[in-house]
Amino acid sequence: MLKALMKKELSQFLHFYMADSRKKKKRTRGAAALYLALIAFAFVSLGLMFYGMATTLQTAVAGSGAEWVYYSIMGVTAVLVGVIGSVFTANAILYKAKDNELLLSMPIPPRTILFVRMFVVFISSLLTVALVWIPAVLRIWIAVGASAREVIMQVVTLIVLSCLVTVLNCLLGWLVALLSRRVRNKTVATVILSLLFVGLYYLFYFNVKKILDYIILNLDRIAELFRGKAYPLYLMGSGAAGNVLNGLLFALAVFALFAAACAVLSATLIRILTASNAGVKRAVYREKRERQASAASALLRKEAKRFTGSAVYMLNDGFGILLMLLGAVILPFTAKSFVDPLRQTLETFGLVHAADFLPALICCMISGMDLISAASVSMEGKYVWIVRSMPVSESEALRAKLRFHLLVNGVPALILGVVGGIVLKLSPVVIAVSCLTTAAHIWLIGGFGLMLNVKKPNLDWTNEAVPVKQGMPVLLTMLLGLALIIVFGAAAIILGSFMPAAVVLLILAALYGFFALLIERWILRRGAKIFAELG
Repeated sequence: MLKALMKKELSQFLHFYMADSRKKKKRTRGAAALYLALIAFAFVSLGLMFYGMATTLQTAVAGSGAEWVYYSIMGVTAVLVGVIGSVFTANAILYKAKDNELLLSMPIPPRTILFVRMFVVFISSLLTVALVWIPAVLRIWIAVGASAREVIMQVVTLIVLSCLVTVLNCLLGWLVALLSRRVRNKTVATVILSLLFVGLYYLFYFNVKKILDYIILNLDRIAELFRGKAYPLYLMGSGAAGNVLNGLLFALAVFALFAAACAVLSATLIRILTASNAGVKRAVYREKRERQASAASALLRKEAKRFTGSAVYMLNDGFGILLMLLGAVILPFTAKSFVDPLRQTLETFGLVHAADFLPALICCMISGMDLISAASVSMEGKYVWIVRSMPVSESEALRAKLRFHLLVNGVPALILGVVGGIVLKLSPVVIAVSCLTTAAHIWLIGGFGLMLNVKKPNLDWTNEAVPVKQGMPVLLTMLLGLALIIVFGAAAIILGSFMPAAVVLLILAALYGFFALLIERWILRRGAKIFAELG
């Protein structure tokens, strides 16, 4: 039974990359290889950031006699990134999978179901931890080399750290499941808790240089702390540096924690999955008059409810909305501290007019993180037939998905663009054209993501994290957003050197709008026919 369940989870994890859910057949080897290559590219791009951090730290500890501190610090960083990046994915995998009730109805022990779910969390944690740990060990191999024993221990440490992150993620997901039973709106509660974790991540990210400087200046004190009060970190670091005994002791401690977590979670699995919302007041029906709405408004409202009803969807594909609103609030209060230094820095590099492009560039960059439309079709899941059974055309249903993407991204982006333009003291014309370029960019990103999701939907998922985080339309749309930012920057530097900023922005808006119009025409014609055949 365990083998069958493991095979099922792995097949679901790899299903979208190896099979076409719309055509119900396996992908060609070339298509699967291309998708995996794109994932590897994204992985390497993010890993370069941690490689830079590892380079700074390794240079500081080289020749100090405490090289193990390097592994301890990078290991702690890997754990923090792994927990922050996957904690709410763990909650979705453990407690919100669509086949939980089906599995519980079978003669399968809860501990077996839990172990299989935790295995999926382990795979996710392994990928996140590797994002930090692999650049860390590569830096050592390139700088000073490594013996076979050290390489083996570093691989073992990667697996052990992934197990530790799995335990922490599952325990935190368990706590989230317990807390969500006590509140009426589970999505809001989950989003608030998620934002706390994300806030901690950005606090670490923006202070990473200060943290590294402190570590370098207080290396001896940190080494003493690890040997004393934080002894497990010493075992982990020295084990990765080649001390087999210490590495095995750290691994035993983690595996013991893993076993204890399995016991606690398996004992409460059925109670959490089958319990009602204790402490939550029942909704009381009150008769009220319902206003008549057009089909377009009803479809738009449906998209809004689907988006706000999923914490995973909101946090992964709509986080930029919050960033833009926060930026619009914070900018006026921080303008004095950075506007003049920013202009001086740009003038130093000969980019006198670059400030005119910044509001549009920043808005395009942040809104490009919101890939709502790229997962909107997949999020219908096996109930996509309900949309197609409504008395509306397929083109209207798809238009509503695109309109919702434009609305929830466009409004915050335009607010941020206007506030940024005022703060930078740009002319009204430049501000207006910046808003136009931003709107065209959002239109293009939204249309491209929806087009890909119509062509390559994943309707067979069991938890929402799969189409939202692992969907190929999401990945390709994200890469398009990065490419458009590169094009934007190149145009600002090259064309902005001899053309007014407003003209350059108009050219970009025209290009974005032209391709966005072509994509929307495809969606409403060919895409509507494909959408009609889904399910």
